[in-house]
Amino acid sequence: MRQSEYERRITVPMVPHIWIAATAGPFLLFVGIHDFTKYEFYLSIFFLSITTYSITKGVSAFKHGIYSDFIMLALIPFILPILLGLYFYIY
Repeated sequence: MRQSEYERRITVPMVPHIWIAATAGPFLLFVGIHDFTKYEFYLSIFFLSITTYSITKGVSAFKHGIYSDFIMLALIPFILPILLGLYFYIY
């Protein structure tokens, strides 16, 4: 079976917004999980869905051998909230 070519669907101007969404999503979920009527909960679900889409596209880029997109779309959105959470936990 022939493997399809990699097509970049996430453009460069979208990347900082994805990183902001990946960073803010878990914290908004933590704030909004207590009351489902607040907008923070629904905004966090939207941010986490964007981050999940980005990570799946990054893994797809890795399978096609495009490592720069993998780092930009999968690793950074995965590691950034972890680092920020550790920073706030330690300090």
